[in-house]
Amino acid sequence: MEKFQTDILEAVKYFRSAEHLTFVTYPLLKDNKLLWAITKNLYLTSYNAVNAILHYEHLYRRIRVLPADFDLRMQIFEKDIAPRMKLNGDISKVINNLRILMKQHKESTVEFSRNNRLIICNEGYTNIKTLDLEMLKSYIVVIHTFIHLINRLDKDV
Repeated sequence: MEKFQTDILEAVKYFRSAEHLTFVTYPLLKDNKLLWAITKNLYLTSYNAVNAILHYEHLYRRIRVLPADFDLRMQIFEKDIAPRMKLNGDISKVINNLRILMKQHKESTVEFSRNNRLIICNEGYTNIKTLDLEMLKSYIVVIHTFIHLINRLDKDV
């Protein structure tokens, strides 16, 4: 099995988990900490999906170098691959938002729940990010179309 196929399987696995947490588990438990689990699964979905496309493009020699750093991979994806595949700009925005949320969560010192939202702050409260269910549902819609596109690549091989 090619590397891009394993990345596709991983992306689909994380997406199904995010979808289940969003539409089944969260409405049942109403625990705002699940919002972070959904965000993490969506990030891992997008990470594996971008890697799958990059490995696919590298396999067919459309890109020469496959950098190890994900930031560089995202630059290649946004500048070369997304325009060639005629991808919607929302995909890159969602992936970048998820990357920012992951970085901020890693660096944050304060995290709390308020009014069905998870709020992530730094120590001085100068950088505040909020997670809510509606935002994550919109991310799921965008990433869902992205996953369908990647699955079509797998069927073309």
